[in-house]
Amino acid sequence: MQQSQAEAIEIAAKSHDIGKIGIPETISHKPLAELTPEELDIIRTRLVDVQKILRMLTGLDDVRPIIQIHHENYDGSGYPEGLRGD
Repeated sequence: MQQSQAEAIEIAAKSHDIGKIGIPETISHKPLAELTPEELDIIRTRLVDVQKILRMLTGLDDVRPIIQIHHENYDGSGYPEGLRGD
């Protein structure tokens, strides 16, 4: 069953930080600019892990991409992929 865009955004909003499970609070509460390269790698790895978990759940095809890119920024300074633009 495919969700409407609003439903997909709602589900993503409620579950987007599921990847923080297992990340020490000393890392997860730091601003992005203050993360060390090692800490950023830990966060990126968790995002990949979350995507693996979400792929096992049915009906979330429209939600996964939203969760995957919710830390991206228009200027390319976000993560995990440093996407730039629209």
